[in-house]
Amino acid sequence: MSNKTVFYCSEYETTSSDGLWLGDNPLQFATPLLLLQITIISATSYLISLCLKPLGQSIIVAQILGGFMFGPSILGQIRIVEYQLFPPRGRLILETLSTFSMMFVFFLVGVKSDVIMMIKPNKRAMTIGFSVFFFTISIPTIIAIVVIKTMHLDSTLAVALPLTTISQAITSVPVIAILLMELKIINTELGRLALSSTLFCDILGVTVVSIIFSTSGNKDAGIVNIVSSISASAGLIAFAACVYRPVVLWMASQTAPGNPVRSGHIFFIMLSVLASGLLSEVIGQHYIFGPMIFGLAVPDGPPLGSAIVSKLDTWITHFLYPIFLGCSGLKTNILSIRLEAFVIITLLLAFQCVVKTAAVVFPALYFNMSHREAIALGIVMNAKGVSELAVYNMWKEVELLGEQEFTLLVISVMVTTTLVPPLVRLFYDPEEIYMAMERNTLQNSKRDSELRVMVCIQSQENVPTIINLLEVSNPTPQQPVVVIAMQLVELVGRSLPILMAHGEQPTRALEPNLSKSNHITNALKHYEAHHQDCARIKFFTTVSHFETMHDDIVQVAAERRVTIVIVPFHKQWAIDGSVGSVHRHIQNVNTNVLSKAPCSVGILVDRGILNGSLTIINTPADYHRRCEKKRETDRLGRASLAALGEGDAGHNEARRWDKSYTTSESVSTWA
Repeated sequence: MSNKTVFYCSEYETTSSDGLWLGDNPLQFATPLLLLQITIISATSYLISLCLKPLGQSIIVAQILGGFMFGPSILGQIRIVEYQLFPPRGRLILETLSTFSMMFVFFLVGVKSDVIMMIKPNKRAMTIGFSVFFFTISIPTIIAIVVIKTMHLDSTLAVALPLTTISQAITSVPVIAILLMELKIINTELGRLALSSTLFCDILGVTVVSIIFSTSGNKDAGIVNIVSSISASAGLIAFAACVYRPVVLWMASQTAPGNPVRSGHIFFIMLSVLASGLLSEVIGQHYIFGPMIFGLAVPDGPPLGSAIVSKLDTWITHFLYPIFLGCSGLKTNILSIRLEAFVIITLLLAFQCVVKTAAVVFPALYFNMSHREAIALGIVMNAKGVSELAVYNMWKEVELLGEQEFTLLVISVMVTTTLVPPLVRLFYDPEEIYMAMERNTLQNSKRDSELRVMVCIQSQENVPTIINLLEVSNPTPQQPVVVIAMQLVELVGRSLPILMAHGEQPTRALEPNLSKSNHITNALKHYEAHHQDCARIKFFTTVSHFETMHDDIVQVAAERRVTIVIVPFHKQWAIDGSVGSVHRHIQNVNTNVLSKAPCSVGILVDRGILNGSLTIINTPADYHRRCEKKRETDRLGRASLAALGEGDAGHNEARRWDKSYTTSESVSTWA
């Protein structure tokens, strides 16, 4: 590989101009030039995304193409674009901003990751993750070495082939999570398995890339310097785990439930991101290494992880992240690609995709997945995105990749991102899961059978009316009620959705009164205690995006053979009778549950707040006082259960609930 040094001469200039009226050309100054570059790339990317959206393509393709348009491949051939809009001095500032953006992008990747699942994966995920990593590196790397030994390749291509095979073994959690969200299958069994397998594979990939970078940064030094660099990297990881993490855990403990995180704590964490990037450069690692490790040390979810994500996510995702993708596009030059390199790298990448898919399919079949689901999982694991682009940029900076190899790899990311979504849809249709579920409705249930009710709770304000509904259902030893209570929590501050089944505990073992979740649990436990031998409660919590939350509701309803699912109405009333708030995300969840649930569905319309009172049940005394006031509450407030169905089915289900399970006039049903 040639060590070519290029010098750019530029006269000293201030950062801002005095304006056209005083004879200055704004494009000769750093600030207006940077603003124009960002505006042009962002606007072009947005227009391309509008064109690609009807084709179901990811926005990452549009953002890379936004920079690609102004690179040397297309418009960069025009003199005014090359020397006025994107001159070498301007690109330096733009790439510096891109560097800054990647530090925070990978810090957020670390914050959203679940470290426990990384180091303690289940057997199936660990098997698939190890298979993917081992076979995707070993077999194609052997082929690459054989090609290098048997063919006369130039030095840059010979160095790039093994790196190409290693880079394809990288499987990144944020890339897979974004793909699954776009396909709306992140809450399915396939989606959860893909994420858990990727977590384990990600650890191996980061380790290998870090070792390669330490070695390449000291390629002219001795073995002592290489070992020192790797040891320093291990020391930084130990510092993050043993010093930094206890500090941020203490910060999290200082935040009371429901209160915002102190601004001083957020400032300390942001400052630590910059410091970790500096430390990474000092010890010979890449600047994104430290921020990602420090991000992993921050506990995901509320209160700290959620607060950091809410403050940074929009700014980074919609502003800084596209700048990095645009810069990657600017560096590509299809005119530098030679036919020999194109054929060899294309065939090697295609072969590696086949190996990676097979490395997923065979273990998945061993664990009794269907053939179509196993193939779909293998295709998902081939997805590429920001992590791979970061590695390619890293290797290009240290001259491990030449211009043509970098261009081919960036194009491979765009091609893979374009092909993966339609191929996954071809082999995997989540709607088939719902069609195969056995239906279990109120209309078809036996009169004296056990009533299995699933109640979905968005907030503690839903609990009093839900308990009122369960009370008037009149549970008896001959006709008991099984309540599956699922709390709906929006996914904020982490990448992986969670469906958690709480362990069964003694009826009177109450949770400490520290959070809204505990209030909900305690209230339902009191109901169970008040109806011993007549009612049983099982608790679930789903932490998910509202767009895919219905998958968890439907899955649990099918597994527990629920007779009716009761979901909260999306409107809440104020004390004066007007509509106080409208939750459109809950409306979308309800619509999806109505269309896909394998049982009856009721929407609980709660007008109980019109009586001016709201009961929080934390102790047995609270529960008994509520029972004493029940008749008065029935006169003041009213709840309606909308049992919905098509045609006469909805009316029949409503009549069946009224006739078999309702013993109070405070609850009405309608279809």
